[in-house]
Amino acid sequence: MEKSDFERFVLDAVARIPEELRVYLDNVDILVEDLVDPDQLAGHLIEEGDYLLGLYEGVPLTERHEYSMLLPDKITLFQKAIEEVSSDNDDLIDQIRQTVIHEIAHHFGISDDRLEELDAIKGNDIMDKYLPSPAQWVADQVELYEGSNGTEGTTLRGFPVIIVTNRGRKTGAIRKTPLMRVVDGDSYVLIASLGGSPNHPLWYHNIKSDPNIQIRDQSEIFEMKVREIDDPTEKQRLWNLAVDAYPLYKEYQERTDRVIPVLLAELSG
Repeated sequence: MEKSDFERFVLDAVARIPEELRVYLDNVDILVEDLVDPDQLAGHLIEEGDYLLGLYEGVPLTERHEYSMLLPDKITLFQKAIEEVSSDNDDLIDQIRQTVIHEIAHHFGISDDRLEELDAIKGNDIMDKYLPSPAQWVADQVELYEGSNGTEGTTLRGFPVIIVTNRGRKTGAIRKTPLMRVVDGDSYVLIASLGGSPNHPLWYHNIKSDPNIQIRDQSEIFEMKVREIDDPTEKQRLWNLAVDAYPLYKEYQERTDRVIPVLLAELSG
């Protein structure tokens, strides 16, 4: 198979991953080489000569707690090795897909079984299903918070958090996000900081698509509707509340050129 055709099948395999997971690949280079370079084996528990189909090199998402300026991670697929283990063209395409899944799983810090559990690749109908975050520490905190009915897992870096339940704008799946607890009367202030990343967090886009959310504040659960605050005076007032509640928000704004959105969740009707 020509390398250009092989690369096209690799891109197709990546495109089949739901956008809610694919967004986490924006700092990953996916390459195609004939065979593994022995220099790539340094630091890996792989012996030279092993039949290697793909290789992930980088820092898994589960080991990153905040955005930082890291070099892109790299996933390499080895075309000749994959062709060698494939019986025909259909088998080759399937093997490319399975290798892409395997290496992306390493980027997420999760196993192939975990990806299948999330219904991320199978294409199953996941409407109304809870899709845990691919960042394991986020998924674990949500599980602890909700499993204890709001008596455990209620802080992050020593500051109180709430759990915001929203709906994925592409899949319709249920998503749950721990956010810093910032209260304004009966309302909650939501800051779309993503640690000062240049991009808005995924939950921001979900809420802009469907502003109806649920907020768990320890043992209390509220149905709420969210609106983004555009008025400069009101936005500054709510931003000041947020910085008082979690001072690192000020640092996050300083580290990015993006204007961090301020949203207000208010009790529904």
